[in-house]
Amino acid sequence: MRMKNVMLGTAALLAAIVPLGACQAERSVAAAESALEEARAAHADYLAPYEWRSAELYLDRARHDLLASEERGAMRYAAKAAVLAGEAKAKAAKKVSR
Repeated sequence: MRMKNVMLGTAALLAAIVPLGACQAERSVAAAESALEEARAAHADYLAPYEWRSAELYLDRARHDLLASEERGAMRYAAKAAVLAGEAKAKAAKKVSR
């Protein structure tokens, strides 16, 4: 009987933890989307096309992994997308200020 309670407790704990990873991955993808929109507002798609396109591709991969329930991959690619979007925005701002 004790083993059954331990197994049920473990299953309940796992059921509670799994959605947390999905929520965190969704937040990471949303943050990357926001960073990409900020870069677009700075005209990074025209002024920093390499960084812009790279960020778009990483974001697409993050969305794909999120739909496939690959939370770790989604968070990893979303983070790369956000970094590249930030670089694109900075590069665009630098070109505008010249």
